[in-house]
Amino acid sequence: LGGHAKKVLAGIDGPVTFSPDGKRFAFVRDYRSRGERALMVANADGGGERELATRKNPDYFVRRGPAWSPDGKVIACPAGSNIGSYQNVVEVQVEGGTEKPISARRFAEVGQVTWLPDGSGLIMTAADKRSDPIQIYHLSYPRGELRRITNDLSSYFSVSLAADLGAIAAVQDEVRSQLWVVPNAEAGRAKQITSGKYDGADGTCWTPDGRIIYQSTAGGGHELWVTGADGRDQRQLTFHTSGEGSSPSVVSGSPSVSPDGRDVVFHSNRAGSFDIWRMDIDGGAFKQLTTGGGEFGPSISPDGQWVVYTSNSAGKDALMKVSIEGGDPVRLTETPSPGPAISPDGKLVACYYGDERSNSGWKIALIPFEGGRRSGYSTLRRQLI
Repeated sequence: LGGHAKKVLAGIDGPVTFSPDGKRFAFVRDYRSRGERALMVANADGGGERELATRKNPDYFVRRGPAWSPDGKVIACPAGSNIGSYQNVVEVQVEGGTEKPISARRFAEVGQVTWLPDGSGLIMTAADKRSDPIQIYHLSYPRGELRRITNDLSSYFSVSLAADLGAIAAVQDEVRSQLWVVPNAEAGRAKQITSGKYDGADGTCWTPDGRIIYQSTAGGGHELWVTGADGRDQRQLTFHTSGEGSSPSVVSGSPSVSPDGRDVVFHSNRAGSFDIWRMDIDGGAFKQLTTGGGEFGPSISPDGQWVVYTSNSAGKDALMKVSIEGGDPVRLTETPSPGPAISPDGKLVACYYGDERSNSGWKIALIPFEGGRRSGYSTLRRQLI
């Protein structure tokens, strides 16, 4: 250990796992332009890389990383689907690339997996619902039986096993977010107005009459709430109870309010996959605006007639727009373009831009509201907020 670092391979979208003999390693690579994620294998020196298995949108391999079995025959990897919004653990045969689930259990989120030294099972982290903390589980192999090891309010990441199996090491993590208001942008006057655990974690927006709509888990799920600017009159706007056979993780987030204050658009998987929805400002008259699946981050145009959003239905995070009344979507870009923000005059859309031809990172692009070629972009070189 020690010495100078040497670059072995580029295009690694997560941790690597070594074969038992140390001669090869596996990793996940994200092919954004193809709408695919691949489980890759390469020699320890970086040569001989090949695709072992691929998953095409709406299915994907989780980028937190695979785990090579002690006998060298299979690689376990977290995987998921945007249809049903679930993740599980699959095994991929090193010879042939055949894939199958290790367990039928579906989670909202699966983190790292690591094998027991004798190959009899795996230690993994997972959460049943998005609002639940990520806990540590034992997953038997090959029977796929699950046993929960931790049961508390913290989340756990980066699981590692002692060689003698006498201990598990993990990073214990607890994240809290609340809403604050800052009068006149004076940081010294910032005031906390909510006390939930995950308030505003997936979006906040002001209403024209000075209220705030935000995502919160105060009601037990990731739902939309409204509050006054002073934190009073907090009220839940969206509700969903997961029943038998429904999605294990219902999430509503990223709200945007129309200029007249009548409508709220947001993304939600309340119907099974993530699509764009509309409701009135009081939390009623729900209408599903899109049905493509994998659609996020809506923003209402200044005239209140259109909703611009990011769609991954083709695997590229392209920009789309749809009428506030619903109907056929209109494609604005053909390249990865998440995070839209519409200019006040409604003529331009700012968004992130992913260059498919290089790994140069995200840039900021401006495109006409009617769609078409981007008019300019700049490399993200500093934190803007």
